[in-house]
Amino acid sequence: MDLETLLAERDIARFVQGWLYRDLGQWDRLKPLFHPEATISLAWFDGPFAKFVAASEQMDASELRARHVMGASMIEVKDDRAVAETTALLTAENRKLKLGCCAIARFHDLAERRDGVWRIVRRLHPRDGGFRLSARAGQAWRRRRSTGARRNTRRSLTSSRRAAFRSANRSPPGERRGKGVALRGQPLAPRALTTALSRS
Repeated sequence: MDLETLLAERDIARFVQGWLYRDLGQWDRLKPLFHPEATISLAWFDGPFAKFVAASEQMDASELRARHVMGASMIEVKDDRAVAETTALLTAENRKLKLGCCAIARFHDLAERRDGVWRIVRRLHPRDGGFRLSARAGQAWRRRRSTGARRNTRRSLTSSRRAAFRSANRSPPGERRGKGVALRGQPLAPRALTTALSRS
Protein backbone atom coordinates (compact mmCIF):
# COMPACT_ATOMS: atom_id res chain seq x y z
CA MET A 1 0.00 0.00 0.00
CA ASP A 2 1.48 3.35 -1.07
CA LEU A 3 1.68 6.52 0.99
CA GLU A 4 -1.07 8.28 -0.99
CA THR A 5 -3.56 5.51 -0.21
CA LEU A 6 -2.62 5.54 3.47
CA LEU A 7 -3.17 9.31 3.66
CA ALA A 8 -6.51 8.97 1.85
CA GLU A 9 -7.68 6.30 4.30
CA ARG A 10 -6.64 8.50 7.22
CA ASP A 11 -8.62 11.47 5.90
CA ILE A 12 -11.70 9.39 5.16
CA ALA A 13 -11.63 7.70 8.57
CA ARG A 14 -11.42 11.13 10.20
CA PHE A 15 -14.52 12.26 8.31
CA VAL A 16 -16.45 9.15 9.31
CA GLN A 17 -15.59 9.65 12.98
CA GLY A 18 -16.61 13.29 12.59
CA TRP A 19 -20.22 12.10 12.72
CA LEU A 20 -19.91 12.70 16.45
CA TYR A 21 -20.17 16.42 15.68
CA ARG A 22 -23.84 15.71 14.97
CA ASP A 23 -24.34 14.30 18.47
CA LEU A 24 -22.59 17.32 19.96
CA GLY A 25 -24.63 19.80 17.92
CA GLN A 26 -21.49 21.22 16.29
CA TRP A 27 -23.07 21.85 12.91
CA ASP A 28 -20.33 24.13 11.57
CA ARG A 29 -17.84 21.28 12.01
CA LEU A 30 -20.19 18.65 10.59
CA LYS A 31 -21.02 20.40 7.33
CA PRO A 32 -17.47 20.41 5.84
CA LEU A 33 -17.35 16.60 6.04
CA PHE A 34 -19.83 16.30 3.14
CA HIS A 35 -19.85 17.66 -0.40
CA PRO A 36 -22.51 20.37 -0.95
CA GLU A 37 -24.75 18.09 -3.03
CA ALA A 38 -24.32 15.06 -0.74
CA THR A 39 -27.30 12.89 0.13
CA ILE A 40 -27.97 10.77 3.18
CA SER A 41 -30.35 7.91 3.96
CA LEU A 42 -30.99 7.03 7.61
CA ALA A 43 -33.75 5.37 9.61
CA TRP A 44 -35.64 8.66 9.94
CA PHE A 45 -34.39 10.77 7.03
CA ASP A 46 -33.73 10.32 3.31
CA GLY A 47 -32.66 13.31 1.25
CA PRO A 48 -30.09 16.10 0.79
CA PHE A 49 -27.50 16.45 3.51
CA ALA A 50 -28.23 20.18 3.88
CA LYS A 51 -31.83 19.41 4.83
CA PHE A 52 -30.63 16.67 7.16
CA VAL A 53 -28.59 19.21 9.11
CA ALA A 54 -31.64 21.47 9.44
CA ALA A 55 -33.79 18.55 10.61
CA SER A 56 -31.10 17.49 13.09
CA GLU A 57 -31.01 20.98 14.56
CA GLN A 58 -34.76 20.76 15.16
CA MET A 59 -34.34 17.34 16.76
CA ASP A 60 -31.57 18.67 18.97
CA ALA A 61 -33.99 21.28 20.31
CA SER A 62 -36.58 18.61 21.16
CA GLU A 63 -36.80 16.00 23.91
CA LEU A 64 -35.16 13.37 21.69
CA ARG A 65 -31.46 12.65 22.21
CA ALA A 66 -29.35 10.35 20.05
CA ARG A 67 -25.75 9.25 20.48
CA HIS A 68 -23.48 7.17 18.26
CA VAL A 69 -20.51 4.98 19.17
CA MET A 70 -18.48 4.65 15.98
CA GLY A 71 -16.27 1.63 15.30
CA ALA A 72 -13.24 1.41 13.06
CA SER A 73 -13.80 1.80 9.31
CA MET A 74 -12.93 -0.58 6.48
CA ILE A 75 -11.95 1.56 3.50
CA GLU A 76 -11.31 0.83 -0.17
CA VAL A 77 -9.72 3.55 -2.29
CA LYS A 78 -9.52 3.76 -6.06
CA ASP A 79 -8.19 6.94 -7.63
CA ASP A 80 -10.44 9.79 -6.47
CA ARG A 81 -13.23 7.59 -5.14
CA ALA A 82 -13.51 5.51 -2.01
CA VAL A 83 -16.00 3.40 -0.08
CA ALA A 84 -15.99 3.12 3.72
CA GLU A 85 -17.98 0.73 5.89
CA THR A 86 -18.30 1.48 9.60
CA THR A 87 -20.17 -0.35 12.33
CA ALA A 88 -21.90 1.88 14.88
CA LEU A 89 -24.00 1.58 18.00
CA LEU A 90 -26.93 3.99 18.20
CA THR A 91 -28.68 4.91 21.43
CA ALA A 92 -31.71 7.19 21.52
CA GLU A 93 -34.00 8.44 24.25
CA ASN A 94 -37.10 10.58 24.47
CA ARG A 95 -36.72 12.25 27.83
CA LYS A 96 -40.31 13.42 28.03
CA LEU A 97 -41.84 10.01 27.31
CA LYS A 98 -39.01 8.21 29.15
CA LEU A 99 -38.59 5.82 26.24
CA GLY A 100 -35.23 4.68 24.91
CA CYS A 101 -33.75 2.23 22.45
CA CYS A 102 -30.47 1.05 20.98
CA ALA A 103 -29.57 -0.46 17.62
CA ILE A 104 -26.52 -1.81 15.83
CA ALA A 105 -26.00 -0.28 12.40
CA ARG A 106 -23.51 0.16 9.61
CA PHE A 107 -22.68 3.29 7.68
CA HIS A 108 -21.79 2.88 4.01
CA ASP A 109 -20.07 6.04 2.78
CA LEU A 110 -19.14 6.90 -0.78
CA ALA A 111 -16.40 9.55 -0.72
CA GLU A 112 -14.83 11.58 -3.49
CA ARG A 113 -11.65 13.63 -3.66
CA ARG A 114 -12.10 17.00 -5.34
CA ASP A 115 -9.33 19.57 -5.59
CA GLY A 116 -7.27 17.37 -3.31
CA VAL A 117 -9.90 17.26 -0.54
CA TRP A 118 -11.86 14.13 0.47
CA ARG A 119 -15.50 14.49 1.45
CA ILE A 120 -18.53 12.20 1.66
CA VAL A 121 -20.95 12.37 -1.25
CA ARG A 122 -23.40 9.63 -0.22
CA ARG A 123 -24.21 7.91 3.08
CA LEU A 124 -26.38 4.81 3.47
CA HIS A 125 -27.45 3.26 6.75
CA PRO A 126 -28.35 -0.46 6.61
CA ARG A 127 -29.24 -1.82 10.04
CA ASP A 128 -28.04 -5.28 11.11
CA GLY A 129 -30.06 -5.59 14.32
CA GLY A 130 -33.48 -4.46 15.45
CA PHE A 131 -34.23 -1.93 18.12
CA ARG A 132 -33.92 -2.88 21.77
CA LEU A 133 -36.05 -0.91 24.17
CA SER A 134 -34.44 0.21 27.40
CA ALA A 135 -35.52 -0.79 30.90
CA ARG A 136 -37.04 2.63 31.26
CA ALA A 137 -39.23 1.89 28.25
CA GLY A 138 -40.50 -1.26 29.98
CA GLN A 139 -41.47 0.73 33.05
CA ALA A 140 -43.33 3.22 30.88
CA TRP A 141 -45.14 0.30 29.19
CA ARG A 142 -46.41 -1.02 32.51
CA ARG A 143 -47.60 2.41 33.60
CA ARG A 144 -49.49 2.95 30.36
CA ARG A 145 -51.07 -0.50 30.58
CA SER A 146 -52.36 0.29 34.05
CA THR A 147 -54.14 3.38 32.67
CA GLY A 148 -55.72 1.51 29.78
CA ALA A 149 -53.37 2.92 27.10
CA ARG A 150 -51.57 -0.32 26.26
CA ARG A 151 -53.13 -0.79 22.84
CA ASN A 152 -52.39 2.75 21.63
CA THR A 153 -48.81 2.56 22.92
CA ARG A 154 -48.18 -0.76 21.21
CA ARG A 155 -49.61 0.52 17.92
CA SER A 156 -47.48 3.67 18.10
CA LEU A 157 -44.26 1.80 18.85
CA THR A 158 -44.93 -0.82 16.18
CA SER A 159 -45.71 1.77 13.50
CA SER A 160 -42.61 3.78 14.30
CA ARG A 161 -40.34 0.75 14.26
CA ARG A 162 -41.80 -0.52 10.98
CA ALA A 163 -41.33 2.88 9.35
CA ALA A 164 -37.75 3.05 10.61
CA PHE A 165 -37.05 -0.49 9.38
CA ARG A 166 -38.40 0.24 5.89
CA SER A 167 -36.37 3.43 5.61
CA ALA A 168 -33.12 1.97 6.96
CA ASN A 169 -33.32 -1.07 4.68
CA ARG A 170 -34.26 0.75 1.50
CA SER A 171 -31.91 -0.62 -1.15
CA PRO A 172 -30.20 1.69 -3.64
CA PRO A 173 -30.76 0.90 -7.34
CA GLY A 174 -29.17 -2.40 -8.26
CA GLU A 175 -28.56 -3.61 -4.72
CA ARG A 176 -29.83 -7.10 -3.94
CA ARG A 177 -31.93 -7.51 -0.79
CA GLY A 178 -33.77 -10.28 0.97
CA LYS A 179 -37.49 -10.56 1.38
CA GLY A 180 -38.54 -8.22 4.17
CA VAL A 181 -35.13 -8.13 5.89
CA ALA A 182 -31.74 -6.60 5.24
CA LEU A 183 -29.13 -9.01 3.98
CA ARG A 184 -26.47 -9.91 6.51
CA GLY A 185 -22.86 -10.61 5.69
CA GLN A 186 -22.87 -8.18 2.79
CA PRO A 187 -19.54 -7.49 1.04
CA LEU A 188 -17.53 -4.46 2.03
CA ALA A 189 -19.63 -2.13 -0.09
CA PRO A 190 -23.20 -2.34 -1.45
CA ARG A 191 -23.32 -3.21 -5.12
CA ALA A 192 -24.44 0.28 -6.11
CA LEU A 193 -21.50 1.90 -4.32
CA THR A 194 -19.05 -0.66 -5.70
CA THR A 195 -20.30 0.14 -9.21
CA ALA A 196 -19.80 3.84 -8.60
CA LEU A 197 -16.30 3.21 -7.24
CA SER A 198 -15.30 1.20 -10.31
CA ARG A 199 -16.34 3.86 -12.82
CA SER A 200 -13.47 5.37 -14.71
